[in-house]
Amino acid sequence: AWIQIPALDISYPVVQGNDNYFYLHHMFDGQENKNGSIFVDYHNQPDFTDSNTIVYGHNMKNGSMFADLHKYEDRAFFDSNPYVYIYLPEQTLKYRIFAATPFDDRYILGNYSFASPTEFQEYLDELRSGINGNINMDVNVNQGTGIITLSTCIADSANERFLVNATREEQ
Repeated sequence: AWIQIPALDISYPVVQGNDNYFYLHHMFDGQENKNGSIFVDYHNQPDFTDSNTIVYGHNMKNGSMFADLHKYEDRAFFDSNPYVYIYLPEQTLKYRIFAATPFDDRYILGNYSFASPTEFQEYLDELRSGINGNINMDVNVNQGTGIITLSTCIADSANERFLVNATREEQ
């Protein structure tokens, strides 16, 4: 796939490996590189059809990869720039951002069964309870449309991740 966030300098290929470690330090073509790649969790379907598809990227000091996601910490930016696009070979998926918030570093797919409506809602409730994040409660989020979770590091916190969540609007 390819991910693009028009408001940010984010336009990258998206890969998926046999684990969540290889692409931390390898480019999409397999070459070793400290920047790594933007990649989908290896437990997810590669066509973004899961209830929650997790997409990882480093928060690089040079501003590359997912570093610019932190601009969504600013409420005005969050409100003015709500779209993420995923380009697949046969279709384009348009997502609307509904949450940008710090979150603890637990493995999301290991802690929630997103196939369960109850656990899907528990995840949403936990996102919405973040006191240091931006949430748009007016965006309709439901299990059927699917969401993406863009995950990157927080520079000064080894025990947290910064998550940007978006729900699919169109394809």
